Amino acid sequence: GGDEGADDALGHSSNSSLRHVVWMELGRTKALLVLRFLRPALQSAMTLVRQGLASALQGPGVDDIEMLRESVSLHRQALTALRKSHALTADLNRPRLVESIVALGEKHIQSAVDQVRAQGGVPAREGEEEDLVARMNFALEETEKSLMHLQQNWVLHGDQGLIDLCNSLGIEIVEPIALVAEVESQFGVVRVFESVLHMMFMRFRGQSADRSEWFASTGQYYMDGIRATASEAADRIVEKSREKLAAAVQTVEREIVQRQWALADSERWQAKLSRLQCLFLSLLWMQKGILVDVPEDDLMQLSGEQRSALESWAATSVDGRAAAVELTASRPEWTRWMMEHLTFGTCLFKTYQQSEEAPETVEELLHVVRQIVFAHAVESDISQHASADYFQRLRALCDGVDSVGLAAARVCQATQHFRGADFCSVLSAAIRGDSLPLLVPAVKFTLALSTSLVTARVVELPGRWPTDGQFYAGGYLAEGNLPFFFHGRRFLLPGLWPMRRSYAEAKASAAQRAAPGAGRHPVIWTVHVDTQAPNIHAYFFEETGCVNFAPYACFRVEHTHWEADVSADAPHHVVLSAYASGCEEELTSGSWLLAPRLF
Repeated sequence: GGDEGADDALGHSSNSSLRHVVWMELGRTKALLVLRFLRPALQSAMTLVRQGLASALQGPGVDDIEMLRESVSLHRQALTALRKSHALTADLNRPRLVESIVALGEKHIQSAVDQVRAQGGVPAREGEEEDLVARMNFALEETEKSLMHLQQNWVLHGDQGLIDLCNSLGIEIVEPIALVAEVESQFGVVRVFESVLHMMFMRFRGQSADRSEWFASTGQYYMDGIRATASEAADRIVEKSREKLAAAVQTVEREIVQRQWALADSERWQAKLSRLQCLFLSLLWMQKGILVDVPEDDLMQLSGEQRSALESWAATSVDGRAAAVELTASRPEWTRWMMEHLTFGTCLFKTYQQSEEAPETVEELLHVVRQIVFAHAVESDISQHASADYFQRLRALCDGVDSVGLAAARVCQATQHFRGADFCSVLSAAIRGDSLPLLVPAVKFTLALSTSLVTARVVELPGRWPTDGQFYAGGYLAEGNLPFFFHGRRFLLPGLWPMRRSYAEAKASAAQRAAPGAGRHPVIWTVHVDTQAPNIHAYFFEETGCVNFAPYACFRVEHTHWEADVSADAPHHVVLSAYASGCEEELTSGSWLLAPRLF
C-alpha cells in the first residue's frame, strides 16, 4: 500500500511537471507567433520613419539632428549679437572713426615711403625700379584691406567671437569702400605710375639723384587725399553698417526659421522612431526571454544603448512575461508605451521640471516659444509661413520688455489664435501630452513663469484678488468623462488653467469651446480659494490681474450639477476647492488622479 501511494504521488508530480512544460511550450509558441507577425510590421514602420527623418534633414543639408541643433544654436547666437550691434550703431563715435581711417592710410603709405628712403631712393640694380613701384601699390592695397577690417571691427564693436561667427556662417557685414580709388579720382593722383616712373628711372638710370623725395611727395598726395575724404568715408561706413546689420538680422532670422522648422520636423520623426524602437526592443527582450536568439538585423534597428543592454542581458527562465517585468523595472523609460494611465509619479513633466532651467533672457524665452509653436505646427499640419507669422505676433508682445517673467506672462495671456487655439491652449496640450519633443520647451516656459506664482502678498493687493476667493472657468467635458467628477474626488490638472473673474465670461467661454452635438458638454467651473491660506499652485499676472492655475495644480470636487438637457444656455456646473500643493510623496501615491481635458 505504501508503494502504491508513493507511485501515485510520483505520478501526480510527473503530470504536474508535464503540464507545466506543456503550458510553457504553448506560451513560447504563442509568443513566437506574435513576434513573427509584429516584427515585419515594426521593421516596415521604422524604415518609413527613417526615410521621413532623412527627408527632414535634407533641407538644411546636415547629416544628423545634433548638427542641426548646433546650427540653430550658432544662428541664434549670431542673431542676438547682431541685434545688439544694430542697436548700438546709433552710438558709433564718428570722429574717432575718421581718425582711425586717416591713421590706417598714414601707417601703410608712410611705411612704404620710409622703406624707399632707407634704400636711398636709388635702384641698386636694373629692375629694382619696378620693385619700388610695386611697394607703393602694395601699400595702397593694404590700406584698402585694412579699411575692410576696420569696418568689421567698428561695426561689431571689436567682438572677435562675433566676427568669427559671422565669417563661419558667411554673413556679410561690410562692403568695400574704394577710398584709394576715390582719392585718385578726386585729386588726379595716378595709382600705379608704372609708365611715368619707368620712364623716369630709365632716363636717370646710373645717376645718383635721390628718388626718395619723389616717393615721399607721391605718398603725401595720397595721405592728403585720404585726410580730405575720410569724413565722407566715415559717413558711408556708418550708413552702410546700419543697412548691412539690418539686412544681416533679417537673413539670420530667415535662416533660423528654416532651420528651426527643419529641426522641429526632424525631432518629430526622431520621437516616432524612438517610440518604435522602444516597442521593438520590448519584443526582442521577450524573444530573448523565451530563449530565442535575436538576429543581427534586428539588433541594428535599435539605438546603441538599447542594443548594448539587450546583448548584455541573460534570461533566467523561459518566461516572456518575466522578461517584460524585468525590463520595466530596470529601464522604465523604454516601456512607457505599456502604461495604461499616466500619474504624477510617472509623468515626464516632473522629471524635466527638476532637470531643466528657466530661460535667462527674453531672447532665450522667445526661442522656447518658437520651439513650442513650430513643434505644435508640424504635429498639426500647419504651414511654416503661418507658424512664423504667429510667432512674430507673439514676439511683438515682448517688444521693449527686459524681464523674462513679464515677457512669459504676456505670451501666456496672448489672445491671438493659432488655428483656433491660443498659446495657453497649445502649451497646455503639450504638458498634457507629456511626450517629447514638445514637452521640454513647454517645461522651460513654465519655469519662466515661476516668478508669477501666487504668494500671500498677491492676496493683499487691493482690488487684485476677489474678496470671496472665488474664480470661474468655462470649458467642456467629453460625455464619457462626466463620471470622473463626483463629491470628494481629488485630482491633479495637467496644463495651465486660466480663470475668469465673472460668471458671464466663463459662460461665454464654455459656449465657445463646447459642442453638445459632438458629445462635448459645456461646463461652468467655480473654483474656491482659501483667502486665509492662499498657498495654491497658480500664477498671478500682476500686469493684468489675471490668474492661471499652474500645471498639476490640486483640486477637490465639492459639488456637481449635471443638466439633463445640457446646452450653451444650460451648462453643467461643478464646484471645486483649490488645494495647496501637497508633498511629492502624497501626489505620487496614486490618490491624486489626473483629470481629463477640461477646456
